[in-house]
This record gives sequence, structure tokens and C-alpha cells, in this order.
Amino acid sequence: MTGLTPGVLFRCGHSVCPGRSVAEAGLAEWGARARKRGIQAVLCQLQRQALDHSPNAGNPGNLIVTNMARTKTEKTVALEGAILATLREAKEPMHYADVAEQISAKARFANFGPKPASEVYTLISNNLNTKGSESPFLKVGRGTFGLRSTSAVAGFGANASEIAAAPQVEEEAREGHEIVTAFGIYWRRDLVEWQTVPRLYGRQQQGAETVDFGGERGVYLLYDGREAIYAGRTTDQPLGQRLNQHTFDRMGGRWDRFSWFGILPLTEEGKLQAEPNLSKISADDLITTMEALLIEGLEPRQNRKKGDGFTAVEYLQSEDPMLETERKRRTIEEMVRSLQPKLL
Repeated sequence: MTGLTPGVLFRCGHSVCPGRSVAEAGLAEWGARARKRGIQAVLCQLQRQALDHSPNAGNPGNLIVTNMARTKTEKTVALEGAILATLREAKEPMHYADVAEQISAKARFANFGPKPASEVYTLISNNLNTKGSESPFLKVGRGTFGLRSTSAVAGFGANASEIAAAPQVEEEAREGHEIVTAFGIYWRRDLVEWQTVPRLYGRQQQGAETVDFGGERGVYLLYDGREAIYAGRTTDQPLGQRLNQHTFDRMGGRWDRFSWFGILPLTEEGKLQAEPNLSKISADDLITTMEALLIEGLEPRQNRKKGDGFTAVEYLQSEDPMLETERKRRTIEEMVRSLQPKLL
């Protein structure tokens, strides 16, 4: 019996297996023998897993069953409960982004989309606008909320009451004044499947949906270890495509990590908009962004915080699922090769 054709998955014959092709005619004979020994079902399952290309496959957040919402109303109720539980536990006001992080860390909600912090802010803001003084939430500062019933919030006194009574301006609209809307720091080169237009996957926090930033526009840095060795920009082509070019040009063997700063806004569905929103950018916004890029990208030792007023969202890198698929494919082929002599 001849060997397997490299890179080709097999059709196992199982009724539910989405096999793609027969490696060789002789493999069918091997499959029949394997079925007799109970190996068939195991390989079939491995193949199904290997063919799962979903970028959110393996997302730990999708494995949490607590508060799994099936409708929009149920999701709202579940998220509100998670926010209330988080603020009660904290016993003091929190920034909405910190609330979102704590909810995921405590596994209190599993249905976050690509922008968890925005979802938390929107729910609290809508609750305040709808229920007014009957709302359990109280706004005590920019992006900071607490519970009306806690003594910590009561300590804010009249100031908190004035803020709560004032119209709730959508802080997320502030994104219209930002040059940089999202960024990633020290992402690993080996977690990207490099191709003509690579996918650059990231998520706001653990449990959130994955977003592909391969189509971003903006500026980037290449690193050799922790040292920045190259700075570039991309305006007329996607960020992923520009970075891919650095895998085979003169920089090809000199970098292993990269940081990026994008200007395209992200929709609630996790898709990049076609054009940036730069119509209301002021000189102060520009200077703030320039300072923040230097601090975030270079991390000077004496700077202990990012630039004042810089509200772009940092995304954590996620591995391209195609890399995991390739590892599974190689594992399957190795298993088949190792089992062939025993089954003949």
C-alpha cells in the first residue's frame, strides 16, 4: 500500500464526517481495517475539529454556560445582572471598561460581542436615560458608574446627583474625535498565517468575539525582541498586506513582534468601517495622539501612563485559527502513518 499524499485529508466514510478527499485508493482499504479496531471514530472527530476554521473556535468565553442569552431581551437582562453583581462586589464606582473586564474574569456573562466595554456603557447609559432616578446606576464621573444604594456613591454628594440628573451624553461618540481608534502592542509574528492579505485577529478581552484588523490603516512598529527596529505607515493598502511584505523584504529575518495603531472605526458587529472619521479632529487631539503613540510604542521608562485623553482601545492578539488547523492536519497524518504498519 502506498503512502499518503502530503497535505491531503482523507475521507473516512463516517456518516457525519465532512471529509474532503481520498488520499489514495489504498487508503480506503486501510479505513475499513481501522473501523474494525474502533480507531475510525476518533480520527473522524479529529478531522472535523481540524476543518473548523472559525476565528472564534476555541474561544474560552464561548464555553461558559452561565447567563447564556438566547434573545436580545434575555441578553440585556443577563448583562444588567452581571453589571449589578460586579458593582456590588466592588462596593465603589468603577469605569465601564473595568466593569467589562471583571465580568469576563468572573465568568458572569458569556455573550459579549467584539466590543464588551461599549456594550456595558451602552446598557448603563440607556438604563439611566430610561429610568432616571429609578435606575439602580449612578454616574459619578466620566465613564465611571456606581450603584445608588452604596455608601461609596453617596459620598460623592451633590456632584453625583448633578451628574445623574444631566442628560447622558454618549461617551462612545467621543470616538469621532479620535485619530487612533484601536491598537495592538507587541503582537507575535508567529501567531499570524502570513499570506497576501493576512488576518490579524484580536479581541478586547478574554471572552469577547474576535475581530480581524488585517484591513486597518495606520502606523506600525517592528521589533527584534523588545527593541523597535522599524517604523512604517500604511495608507493605500491594508495593514496586514503591508506587514506581510516585511516577511520577505530586507526586514524579513529581523523582526519577531509588531505593534500597530489603526484609524478605522469599528462597528458594533466587529467590522472595520471603510473610512476614518476625522472631521472633528483638533490640534489638541493630534498632539495627544502623537504623545500616546510614542509612549505606547516605545514605553519610555519614566512614563507611567499613556497619554492624557488617549481613549483608543487596546486589543489583545488571538492566534489565526488556520495555524491550529494546520497543526491538527499534521497530527492526523502522523497518526495515520504510525498506524498503517499495525493495521496491515
